[in-house]
Amino acid sequence: MRYLFSVPRFVEKVENTFHMGGKNPDGVEMYTNNLYLTRNGEPFYPVMGDMPITRGRRRYWEDRIQKMRAAGIRVIASYLYWIVHEFEEGKWDFSGDSDIAYFVELCKKHDMLVCLRIGPWITSEHRNGGLPDYIARSGKYQVRTNDPNYLAKVKIWYQKVYEQVGKYLYKNGGNIIMIQIENELQTNPDHMLTLKNLAIEAGLEAPYYSATGWGKGGGALLPDFEFLVMFGGYPEAPWDKHLHKRIPQAHFSFTRNRNSPDIVDQAIMNEDEMNPQTLDYDAYPNAWCELGVGSNTSKHRRGRIEAMDNYALAITKLGAGMNVIGYYIFAGGRNRFIEGTPMNLWCNPHRPVCNCYPIISYDFQAAIGCSGNITPSCRKLKLVNLFANTYGRELCEMQTVFAKEKHDHVDLEHLRYALRLNRENSGYIFINNYVHAYEKKAIPDVQFQMPDGRIIPEESIEIAANSACFFPYRVQYGDHMAEYITAQPITKWGNTYFFKAIERVAPVYQFAGMEKIRASVGKENGFSVGNDTFVTLTEEEAEHLHLFQDGVYIGDHCDLVETESGIDACDYASCAYYRWEQDTFKHYEVKKDIKLAQVSWEETEDPGLDKTFFYELLADCGTGNKAEIVEGRKLKFYRVKVEGAGGYVRIRYSGDSGQLYCNGQLCDDNFFTGKDWIVQADYMDGKDCIVVISEYLHNLYVETEPKSACDLHEIVVTAN
Repeated sequence: MRYLFSVPRFVEKVENTFHMGGKNPDGVEMYTNNLYLTRNGEPFYPVMGDMPITRGRRRYWEDRIQKMRAAGIRVIASYLYWIVHEFEEGKWDFSGDSDIAYFVELCKKHDMLVCLRIGPWITSEHRNGGLPDYIARSGKYQVRTNDPNYLAKVKIWYQKVYEQVGKYLYKNGGNIIMIQIENELQTNPDHMLTLKNLAIEAGLEAPYYSATGWGKGGGALLPDFEFLVMFGGYPEAPWDKHLHKRIPQAHFSFTRNRNSPDIVDQAIMNEDEMNPQTLDYDAYPNAWCELGVGSNTSKHRRGRIEAMDNYALAITKLGAGMNVIGYYIFAGGRNRFIEGTPMNLWCNPHRPVCNCYPIISYDFQAAIGCSGNITPSCRKLKLVNLFANTYGRELCEMQTVFAKEKHDHVDLEHLRYALRLNRENSGYIFINNYVHAYEKKAIPDVQFQMPDGRIIPEESIEIAANSACFFPYRVQYGDHMAEYITAQPITKWGNTYFFKAIERVAPVYQFAGMEKIRASVGKENGFSVGNDTFVTLTEEEAEHLHLFQDGVYIGDHCDLVETESGIDACDYASCAYYRWEQDTFKHYEVKKDIKLAQVSWEETEDPGLDKTFFYELLADCGTGNKAEIVEGRKLKFYRVKVEGAGGYVRIRYSGDSGQLYCNGQLCDDNFFTGKDWIVQADYMDGKDCIVVISEYLHNLYVETEPKSACDLHEIVVTAN
């Protein structure tokens, strides 16, 4: 079947409309036009991932930064939690795990740019939305307004932030290029502008100021051209009040709509329901700060997010015109306690609510787990990130051409596709045949009739069930124009181009004026055309490919990271890898003397734990979405002994929720999704550890049913 595109509609580039921009001491200028961000006038494609600074621990920061860079992230974003730094009025703390200056310095050390999301209100499932108790709970301040008393406190907060990070601002030769003001404020543009001006007055100047643009109806109301308007979308919605599977989400369809009311309300709207649309999409770059690479779990909703959820979402948004990738969360963390008080949202033992998140865990099912573990999502998203890093400059100039025939996002039968095309008729075809929590069938006999009438590819292909991909159309590779290639581009090194084989599609390279080349798949099967070399990798090889400063590497069934001492495994084991050298991959080994921790466990009676936070285990949504403490709910206790700091402790259990106590203190928790509960061994090493599991009572939405009501099945230690 031939699939058609609508008539291309190119938006004209408009310069000098935004009230932002800046130069560093070397004269390198960052700015933006209505289509994309720029660096010295050239397209600049940021690949950004969130890592919550103070939800991590100082001793792990560098490890996470290195892993994010290995995954293709080039900008690290983080909220700053005011309450963490001023828990008591007038007592400021920027030391230890709260040392944001040190974190930014580490980012600079590893050539990572930074976006600070300074609030003052930041939401982020955090206590008071990040505001100190004395402001949020005293009744003296009209928060999130231009109340002079509130603004006076905000001014002090901004000044304190500047004192910490001022030397790292881009204008001073630093790596902070973006500042986000507030979060999810939808109806007060005057306050947003006031906050931006207060930040500038405090010295917090950056080339880019951003704000979240989603909201009920047509999106947030923001002052014109004062902010990069950033959007978000998730594969699941732990905040939904109902206990059933959501309808197929519009995020998995190619659409011009950027707004996502479901982040703050119940159901995402169709493009036709955008009334009124508050943002002129032609006037602003298509930018995202919360492309959900995972999803939190709430007490009543346990969506299980897999790698394809995140990969398909990223490919769909890329095809729909996204020119700034911003993932939330890319590296998970854990909430802190300050003076015995938990910092997570809705943590009230006397008033538990269904929409309650774990007290400690902010794993978020992220690409990099809260214990530093690399997930399958990270490997798949790396393919998108490396493509954007390598080809983003050209991609910025390509605008989206949507399918000629429109289908509703709940339609699971028809092919979902779009085209990114430039004025020279060069671009990429994007295809998504995946929807979270639903099965999509394979679609055979696929060809595309391009806007110029060409049929691509000449031989029809089959799009595999539950898959997503993209491939080039009339793209220049070195000395050769590819009329099309039925393989997915990843990156390049010199004049060598690396592709990934697309599931159930034979890799055909059709260069202008040449016979088709039917490529063999595998790292050892590259071929050359003149001075250019093309390598088509398997899925396994592609997911373990890395682009480091000195070349292209493929981990031999392992994930790699670049450290000061060289290439190493991300995990707790020796590793082997292949390095591209002189038109072939050469094999190397890295030996490490790391011993995995030993673990043993046994069921025990209640050891007399402090039950202050047991409400997390005992609360149940029941009927009517009202959380109640279930008296007599079954709990099981297990004493766990971990000896050694190497590896990840994987806890496999059935139940509603689990808590981990180390030396009598709550140190981690988990809401059951069917995935392993992962805790780094050094977190538990040598401590008296108790795992508590609560009984599963069915009054929640879970995509993977537990095997039994309340049991610990297995605890193992693994290297990755």
